[in-house]
Amino acid sequence: MLNSNSNAFNKISDLVTASLRNLANISIPRFKFFSTVFELWLALPVRYTMLNLSRIGYYSEKSIRLHFEKLFDFVSFNTALIKKSCGKELIAAFDPSYIPKNGKQTPGLGRWWSGKDQCTLKGLEVSSLAIVDVAAGTAMSLEAVQAPSKEILQANKQNLVSHYVSIIKKQMPTLKTMVKYLAADGYFMKHSFINTLLKEGLQVITKMRPDANLRYPYQGAKKSSRGRPKAYEGKVDCNNIDKRRIKKFYEDEDAHYYRGIVCCMALKQLVRIVYLKDKPTKRYEIFVCTDKLIQPELLIK
Repeated sequence: MLNSNSNAFNKISDLVTASLRNLANISIPRFKFFSTVFELWLALPVRYTMLNLSRIGYYSEKSIRLHFEKLFDFVSFNTALIKKSCGKELIAAFDPSYIPKNGKQTPGLGRWWSGKDQCTLKGLEVSSLAIVDVAAGTAMSLEAVQAPSKEILQANKQNLVSHYVSIIKKQMPTLKTMVKYLAADGYFMKHSFINTLLKEGLQVITKMRPDANLRYPYQGAKKSSRGRPKAYEGKVDCNNIDKRRIKKFYEDEDAHYYRGIVCCMALKQLVRIVYLKDKPTKRYEIFVCTDKLIQPELLIK
């Protein structure tokens, strides 16, 4: 077991060193510092603080603070790590996380939504943009951004959704080299979020509300008479779907899985959905992808 852990540590250390060498304009002192710090992070059994790093490592607390006050291109470093260690089937994932924090002077301190507690709590929020290796079932962070205070958002004429979009748009050149899809939770089933990313060339996978406003697309013959062509053929009853149009493609011990192409009125476009119905509870969930050509099996991985 000890040899296995030692080999894993050496492989990770070599991978980190190789990724640091690929960074442009990194000086020798900065290379040595981050090589040391990243190895400490792998082995540190306590909280990651400047003081704890100085106690275990070779650098003083002051030196560590001075190094971290300078900018470091974490996105390029993380991109190099991802490309070296992940497979070819990749998607992006975006999710804000609540971090408990007390005090009065911490930047960004406010009341943020905690998914675990299902309520707003005092603390901080950090948005994580990650790359998921679908085959391996693992994720590696590309960038983490702390949410500014609501006063700063208002001063910049932003809301939370536009702030989230700006994080993803900033990294769009990097994302386009690796992924086609971005997955997010049901909170992001919003026109302002999804359609903005679609214009940037990124397809979105998310979860719909149980009472989603969906329509069956009209597939009949087109009339030669004047007027707007018929586009819809009835509303989708999410509690009782039309199984002739939304057809079952898979079943396991827990659920039935149905697939279909419907018109999402919130997004004003056709989308691919996977309708999952739980066997024991009869409850259902609706997953959606803006790419109509995606294989439905990919949405349930």
